[in-house]
Amino acid sequence: MKILIVDDEEANVKLLSVILSRKGYETLKAYDGESALAIVGKQDVDLILLDVMMPGISGFEVAKRVKAIKQIPIIMVTGLMDRDKIIEGFKNGADEFLSKPYLQEELLLRIGNILKVKEYQNNLEGVVEERTKSLKEALRRLNIVNKEVMHRLLVAAEYRDDNTGKHVVRVGEYSRIIAEGLGLDKEYIELIQQTAPMHDIGKIGVSDLILNKPDKLTFEEFEIMKTHVIIGTRIIEKGESPLIETAYDIILHHHEKWTGQGYPNSKKGKDIPLSGRIVALADVFDALTSARPYKPGFAWDKSVSIIKEEREKHFDPDVTDAFLNNQEKIKTVYDQYTDNTRIEKTNVA
Repeated sequence: MKILIVDDEEANVKLLSVILSRKGYETLKAYDGESALAIVGKQDVDLILLDVMMPGISGFEVAKRVKAIKQIPIIMVTGLMDRDKIIEGFKNGADEFLSKPYLQEELLLRIGNILKVKEYQNNLEGVVEERTKSLKEALRRLNIVNKEVMHRLLVAAEYRDDNTGKHVVRVGEYSRIIAEGLGLDKEYIELIQQTAPMHDIGKIGVSDLILNKPDKLTFEEFEIMKTHVIIGTRIIEKGESPLIETAYDIILHHHEKWTGQGYPNSKKGKDIPLSGRIVALADVFDALTSARPYKPGFAWDKSVSIIKEEREKHFDPDVTDAFLNNQEKIKTVYDQYTDNTRIEKTNVA
């Protein structure tokens, strides 16, 4: 253990140094406040024995400055033991007071007690740090498991409606690009990218006869198709996890429209969660450009034109602008994850 002795009286410093050295402590010496602060700034010190009355910087000021940069225990050694001075010392960072003249036994007991407390605190900090690391690792692994479970669920759903599975990848990437274009924070952007692919998870509960029907759905069939939203929310029940909560909001709201004419709850404007508004556009755009059992895929220009036309109708105007302002990035994803079944036609109504 390394103890710094600070006193303007050389005899006091020598005496303390001898006493402490005999007990196995390593000692450092300073004869004024400035020298003491310089030592603290350069070396690891376990305890400071600090005189109060010194020329230049007082012991109180030294204690205050030390505690501002390092949490080193300080015993103030002084003959000034009136109540006001003691209070002033504690306010400035003193941990203990020792009055002059002192008994050697008392000095060593106070030093020993304070160093035991310091050792305990250091050990406790180590335990807290280790447990914090373990908790973070456990949360990281849990997050990976959550993502894997969600991914497997959505793949199961998409394989009933989209044998390539690229639809969910594109929707996730489009949603990420839109979120970035809106200037959202990094954590939210990551959440959107991870959960947007879950938007149609409820289709796992809809008949293949409806999902893969090559013709336009009847009114009754479309009503059944719409139930995929409610089915999805039952699969991903809203919870406390940001991942699950965001997925839930997307599943429930990605078919709502800015004007309030969507489903299932006819929400409008900003009553629709932002995640739902983002994925609504990403999903529709991918549906426009992709071949489905009942239609070929539209050409890029026609699909973008439809998105423009639906600004402030189907889609949030800010979300639409973020999409339109980032078409180059959207096109990169569109080309990278293209389907062989995509048909470029501009004459389809």
